Amino acid sequence: MRNYRHLHEERFSPEKAYEDPTPNWPGDFPGCIMLALALEKEALGLPECDNLDRMLVALSGNLNKRGYVDEVRDGVFSEQQMSGNGWVLRALAEYDRSCPSNQVVDAKAMMTRLAENLFLPALGRYKDYPITPEARTSCDGGAAGSVVGEVDGWLVSSDIGCLFIGLDGLVAAYKCTGYEKLRPAIEEIVARLMEFDFVRVKAQTHATLSAMRALLRYDAKKYLSKVEDMFRIYREQGMTDGWENYNWFGRFDTWTEPYGDMNSHNHAMMAGVEKLMYTRILGIRQTAPGEVEVVEPIAPTSLEWARGFVTTPQERIDVEWQRDSFGKIVRNVNRRKCR
Repeated sequence: MRNYRHLHEERFSPEKAYEDPTPNWPGDFPGCIMLALALEKEALGLPECDNLDRMLVALSGNLNKRGYVDEVRDGVFSEQQMSGNGWVLRALAEYDRSCPSNQVVDAKAMMTRLAENLFLPALGRYKDYPITPEARTSCDGGAAGSVVGEVDGWLVSSDIGCLFIGLDGLVAAYKCTGYEKLRPAIEEIVARLMEFDFVRVKAQTHATLSAMRALLRYDAKKYLSKVEDMFRIYREQGMTDGWENYNWFGRFDTWTEPYGDMNSHNHAMMAGVEKLMYTRILGIRQTAPGEVEVVEPIAPTSLEWARGFVTTPQERIDVEWQRDSFGKIVRNVNRRKCR
């Protein structure tokens, strides 16, 4: 609920979202806000979310003539443009999944148009996406990242590998719409990702995590082993001892993920992790809008206790448990009707 209230502050309103604090990342800020609102709506079992609806209507008025955020660039491809609009695709896909009818915008149509006009023109050029250390020498983008040059027809970012954030959005759009014309672009980007040594090139960890999610969403059976290997390396070389993530591999003299000048666990658009805290650790699961059931918790053996609650329009459900001397979970559940 704290995250939800945070997302309804004025700076995240439709009126402010397109006063983009990161102009080099078109679509990033509003896309992340919409994705966060969609995930929070689902996690909290909300039947509607006025801010999300208003954001989506505002999005329609902030797209260019080809259906994506930012200016049209013919003949050159921007990975930051694809990354920022990737969050827009993720948001639209989550909105379509959680609100399949009575939509304020046609999410599938918007996704199809955006993906077709931004990602498909680069088909045949993803194989040239710069991935060598020699091609990615500039680290001068600062905390927010910026375009640092043009290499082989690509406007490259100091946040090395951010193209794969765009891949995550493209895969989400493909899975949601079933639009087969997107598959060749996905396959070509994935093929380049398989050649990408993210440690050697000092890639952005944020982009690397998004790449893992894209692979699992696209074909978990085929790419699970690859993702497990990537995540193992990320755990070893991309995280601090305090479980924060460095912004890039191999640049330990810089900073951890700076989003909002806070830390790597505060991304509201990663609210799927928050959902797991309730559904698995506490065992409180939604069965219908505003209705939940309490099931046996699923928690790592190293976790000794947990406590939390969920409030629905009908009741408040408190769950508290701790492990006994044998490691077994002993749980107490209290359900109180709302007045």
